[in-house]
Amino acid sequence: MDINEALEFLSTPKGWGGQLGLGRMRELLSLLGDPHERLRCVHVAGTNGKGSTSSMIASVLKAAGFKTGLFTSPHLIKWNERFKIDGTDISDGELCAVCEKVKAAADSMDDMPTVFERLTAVGFSWFADSGCDAAVIEVGLGGRFDSTNVLEDPAVCVIAHIALDHTSILGNTVELIAAEKAGIIKPGRPVVIMQQDPSPVKVMTDIAAERGSRCVLTFPEAMRPVSKGPDGQVFDYRGRKGVRLGLAADYQLNNCMLALDAIDELKRQGWSIPEDAVRKGLEEASWDARFQILSRDPLIILDGAHNPDGVEALSRALGSYFPGEKFIFMMGVMADKDYRHMIDMMAPLAEKFICVKPDSSRALGEEALAELIRAHGVEASSAADPFEGLDMALAELGFSYGADGKLIASESASEGAGQETGAAPMEIGRKKLCIFGSLYQAGDVLAKWKEIR
Repeated sequence: MDINEALEFLSTPKGWGGQLGLGRMRELLSLLGDPHERLRCVHVAGTNGKGSTSSMIASVLKAAGFKTGLFTSPHLIKWNERFKIDGTDISDGELCAVCEKVKAAADSMDDMPTVFERLTAVGFSWFADSGCDAAVIEVGLGGRFDSTNVLEDPAVCVIAHIALDHTSILGNTVELIAAEKAGIIKPGRPVVIMQQDPSPVKVMTDIAAERGSRCVLTFPEAMRPVSKGPDGQVFDYRGRKGVRLGLAADYQLNNCMLALDAIDELKRQGWSIPEDAVRKGLEEASWDARFQILSRDPLIILDGAHNPDGVEALSRALGSYFPGEKFIFMMGVMADKDYRHMIDMMAPLAEKFICVKPDSSRALGEEALAELIRAHGVEASSAADPFEGLDMALAELGFSYGADGKLIASESASEGAGQETGAAPMEIGRKKLCIFGSLYQAGDVLAKWKEIR
C-alpha cells in the first residue's frame, strides 16, 4: 500500500454506519487484537478546547519520560497530523503499514467501518505496536457514541467546555450536549471537568455520581494570571506559582487548568510526573491555529474558532491583548454554523472583512457572508478561496511577492515580519490581521504560509 492508497482508505466516506453504537468499532479492534487494551489512556471530550487540552497533557507526559501517543482531529494540512508520538507525526511509511493492517481487518467485516472508526483504529494500533507508555485520545464528536469510547478503563476522563455545536446530532441544548459528552465517563474511573455554567456541570457531575466516578472540577478562583504576551503567559494555579504556558490567549488558561487537574489526578494514581516535567511540558506545549502568531510586525493571528463559543473566546482574547484596536478579519465559515452570531461578536472589532469560501461542500458562499457583514455597516470584500483571500489580506498589510514566490514586505511592514514569536514587539496602531471561522480555512492558510515564508 502506498501513501495515496492509505489516504484513500482513510478518507473515502463509504460505510457511513447506519447503526449507532460501538459494535462495529469493537469488532474492528477485536480483529486487530484489541490494541486499545494495551494502552494507558487519557480520554478527552468537549466542544471547544479539547485539542489544546490534549496537547498540553501529552506535552507534560512526554517531558516526564513517557512515550506518549496523541490522537486528535481534524488535521489542518496532512492526515498524518492526527497521529503523533512524542510530538512527531506518523511518517508516510508507518501510516501505510498500519493502514494496510487495519484495511485487511475492515475488509473482512460485513458492515464497513466509518471514516472516523478507521482513523481511531489506526491510532490505537500504531500507539500499541510502537510501545507507547501512554496515549491521549481526543473524542471526535460527542462522546457517548464516538468511536474512541471503546475505552473501558481510561486512567482519567477529561471534559472541556460545553457549547452549542453539531446540534442536529448532539442535541439543541447545552444540557443534552453535556450528557453526550459525559458518555465517556466510565464506572469507577475518575473524571476532570471544566468549571462552567451550572446547568451542563450539573448534568455531568450527576452522571459521574451515578457511575461512582471520582469527579474533580477545575477551580477558576485559584487561577491568577501574572503576565502575558504573544510568546505565552505566566500564571499561578492552586499551589503552583509562576507556571509558564507556551500558548497565548486568555482562553488557554481555562484549558490549562483542566490539563493540570488531569495531570494531578494521574499523579494521585501513582504516575511518575515530576514537577519540573509539568512546567517544562506546559512551556513547550504548542497547538496550531489557536491564537497562533504567524507574524509579529505586522501582526497576523490565525485561530480555528468556528462556532459562537470559540469566536466569543477569540474576541475576548483580542480585546484583552489589544484593547480598542481594530482588525482586518479574514473569515470563512460552514453554512451549518451560527455564523450570524459570530459576525455580531466580531463586527465591532473590525476595520474590514475579507470573506472567503473554505474548501468544503458545507461552506457558506463568500459573497453571501460579505452581504451579511455589510449589513452591520462594516466594509467587506470577497475572495473565491482562502488562498486568494490571504493574498488580498497580505496586500492590505503591505506585502507583495518576489520572483521566487516568497513574500516581500514593504518598508513599513518589514521589521519583524513573519518572524517567530519572541521577535520584534507587536505595535499598537499598526494594521493587524486575524484569520478565523473554519479549520478548513486554517489548514489552507498554514499550508500556503509555509510555502511563501
